Amino acid sequence: MNIIKLLHHNISSYRNRRSSSRVKSFPYATVLLLCVPNGVIAQTTSAAPSTRSTPTLNQLVLTSPAFSDNGMIPDKYASATATNTLSPPLEWKGVPEGTASFVLMVIDEEFALQKKTVPFYHWIIFNIPGTATGLPEGVPAEKQLVTGAVQPFNFRWVGYLGPGAPAAGQPHHYIFRLMALDVKLTVDSNASAADIMKEMDGHILDRALLVGRYKKPK
Repeated sequence: MNIIKLLHHNISSYRNRRSSSRVKSFPYATVLLLCVPNGVIAQTTSAAPSTRSTPTLNQLVLTSPAFSDNGMIPDKYASATATNTLSPPLEWKGVPEGTASFVLMVIDEEFALQKKTVPFYHWIIFNIPGTATGLPEGVPAEKQLVTGAVQPFNFRWVGYLGPGAPAAGQPHHYIFRLMALDVKLTVDSNASAADIMKEMDGHILDRALLVGRYKKPK
């Protein structure tokens, strides 16, 4: 699946989910934050099973304690007043058995649909450990994190780029898409989004969406 097709799949999935009234419940997942030099990641105390199970989509759930789904992203996580902005804290649960790693991609929906070319990636991070249950606030803007996670170049630089939709008009929608994989990717920090998606093909156990809205203050 190429970038544009995946983008429109992301947006269609998000809109379908918003229109659905069905609510799913998930068991509580304890989050243990492990703070390490030059890289921080939330992890569980035990590793994920090594055997792959039959994929069950729509069990993985992505949330943030900083904003609700379809809620407004706080200014501290935006690029309205600064270039090097903090990444928001993220949490997930409903991780499928056999998860070896996670990939997170963040795009600006409106920008991508207007340009109809390569999406505006605000953040790409892959090889997040399969035992992780979240990312803390302020992931370092480094290509290689000590946890093993990798951040290639996004639209402008390495690491998280906060939203910066103009004050005029409606807020933009920023889609956080998390994918659970049954493998660790072999591409390096020079990989493009297309390279990453090509290697992910056939290895996605489940995926989850979280959408935040933002526009600059007037």
